[in-house]
Amino acid sequence: MRKIHVEFPEFDVTLVIEMDERNKELCDEVWEALPFDGVQEHSMVSGQSMYAWVPMISTARVPVKMLRTEAPIGWCAFNQGTGNKISMKYGELSEDLYGNSLGFIPQEYHEALKRIGREIWANYFGDKKIYRVCFSKEA
Repeated sequence: MRKIHVEFPEFDVTLVIEMDERNKELCDEVWEALPFDGVQEHSMVSGQSMYAWVPMISTARVPVKMLRTEAPIGWCAFNQGTGNKISMKYGELSEDLYGNSLGFIPQEYHEALKRIGREIWANYFGDKKIYRVCFSKEA
């Protein structure tokens, strides 16, 4: 199983995404584009989800999609239709749209994921710092 390291340098935290190989074409495109960095952002109206625009374009056929409201915590999507970005679900969502399944963050990382999500959310209303997120292949 291919794994992506997701590093948040300002938080000194690295998470792992286990790729959803059911979407092999999408996983191949993302894997070949790694490493890349983005700016971590947060959904504003749909709930507990973060996303980062990434410097690649995917045209992959994606047979496996998940309804965001029903996807588990730790689910990661690659959004082709709303811009090329990687999103990470860390709690409840009200957005009843489907997303292209990229992978899942294992449960052992969920507390760190939730903490970072809350910090990114609070940052929008406070300091407005730019927080980087760095995606790379697991060695």
